Formats: sequence, C-alpha cells, structure tokens
Amino acid sequence: MKNRKHISAVLVLALSVMMMLSLGGCIQVQQPAQDQSTDTQTEQPATETAPATDTTAPATDTTAPAGNGNDEYIGEDKALEIALGDAGLSKDQVSNPTSHLDYDDDLGKYEYEVNFYQGTTEYDYDVDAVTGDITSKEIDND
Repeated sequence: MKNRKHISAVLVLALSVMMMLSLGGCIQVQQPAQDQSTDTQTEQPATETAPATDTTAPATDTTAPAGNGNDEYIGEDKALEIALGDAGLSKDQVSNPTSHLDYDDDLGKYEYEVNFYQGTTEYDYDVDAVTGDITSKEIDND
C-alpha cells in the first residue's frame, strides 16, 4: 500500500514537472523597471508588440498620401493657390481662406477642400491632393 502511494506521488510530481516545462516556453518574464536616474547602463530594447489597428478617420498629413505609392500631396497652401488662381483672386482679396485634406469616397482619392469669400460671394473648390486638378467648384453669390 505504501508503494502505491509512493508511486502515485512520484507520478503526480513527474506530471507537474512535465507540464511546467511544456508551458515554460509560453510564458514571458518581464524584467522590473530600473531607476533611470542612477543607472548608467544602456537602455534595453522594448519588447515587441503587435501593431495597433487604426480605426480613426484618415490623417490630414499634407506631404504623402497613406497607401498611395510614391505620390506626394501638393499641400494645403498649393491647393489654396490653385483655387485662388482659378477664381482670378489673390489671398489679400479674400477672407476666411481655409483648406483641409479630405478623402472622397465617391472618387476613391484624397482631395483638398478649399473655401474662401470675397465680399458676400462664397467659393468652394475640391482640388485633387496629388495632381492639383480642380475636381469641382461652386460659387455662391449671396
């Protein structure tokens, strides 16, 4: 009877050790943070994490389109300059000039929405963010 208890205890211990060894590769031990004020050693690289999934609206980066190859945006200032040129106006002749990057779902590309006023006349332009072509314009005389 004592032999059976002894064998059972050894088997349980052996199984426990095997389970810990097999799970040992799945567990990562993190080192405690060190006090940076007194430590003169070089920094250890951060542990690698999975990239975050961005679910927000497209960024308003004015230099390069996201996921659009090697093309470059013309920029908000250039879009405003194109719209003003089409209207035959200078920046000094208009009020409230605005330009911002927006993704046009219908066209499947980025455009700058440019708006400004001359007196009571409102100018609304859509300018292709890559080519600088005017894709639409509206002039509203109030």
